[in-house]
Amino acid sequence: MTLTTLEQTLLNNARKHQKELAAFYAKSQTGQLNEEEHTDYSLCCGGFTELISLALYNSGLSPEASVQMKQIEQDDIEALKLYRPVEDSKSGNKDFLKPVRAIEPANPTTKN
Repeated sequence: MTLTTLEQTLLNNARKHQKELAAFYAKSQTGQLNEEEHTDYSLCCGGFTELISLALYNSGLSPEASVQMKQIEQDDIEALKLYRPVEDSKSGNKDFLKPVRAIEPANPTTKN
């Protein structure tokens, strides 16, 4: 089955968001993030989540498009695992839920 133009566009947008998220995951390790970049991440993450949700519900995506969307989601999970460890089920370590580094404000103010 051939993907419709709309399905291809949705998949392309999901891939674009996933690449942006992967770049954010990597940059978050450097501690060089500012508030504006964190806002961009939040917007990208929201858009990505909405696109991925189309594969989970009866949204009208073809089975082929749903499979591809789920693969994009899996790619994002794998990218995230590179930068955020998974909880250790034996020890209950939940450190992966904490930010790796604090977010720096975009325009830090100085105190006199």
